[in-house]
Amino acid sequence: MLQLIYIQPNSPTPIYQQLVEQIERLILAGKLKEGDMLPSVRSLASHLQINPMTISKAFGVLELKGWVKRERGRGMQVSAPPQAPTPSNRLEQLRPLLEQLHQQCEQLEISVQDALVWMTKEYTDE
Repeated sequence: MLQLIYIQPNSPTPIYQQLVEQIERLILAGKLKEGDMLPSVRSLASHLQINPMTISKAFGVLELKGWVKRERGRGMQVSAPPQAPTPSNRLEQLRPLLEQLHQQCEQLEISVQDALVWMTKEYTDE
């Protein structure tokens, strides 16, 4: 799981929120399943080279939202997703990125069509 999480330090989105969103997506995609244990705060902080308190804050938010539960003496365990993972709600996880992209396209005066053509080309050229 560690290799699936990445942080964008220059993003306007706080690091803890980036973690929350990414872990939610991993659960919805089935890469983290009910019963799986999250890495420890210390190991994830070391891997991402960020403050352990940031990890703790993200885990706390996930716990409040029902995505994970604290297992005394073991760490954080993935709960059943609060919503059944469907293609629709997995796609919904892209909404913040879509809104950000839309805003940047407007600022740069790039049409939706041009952006879609460019994204398709970039995505398929990998």
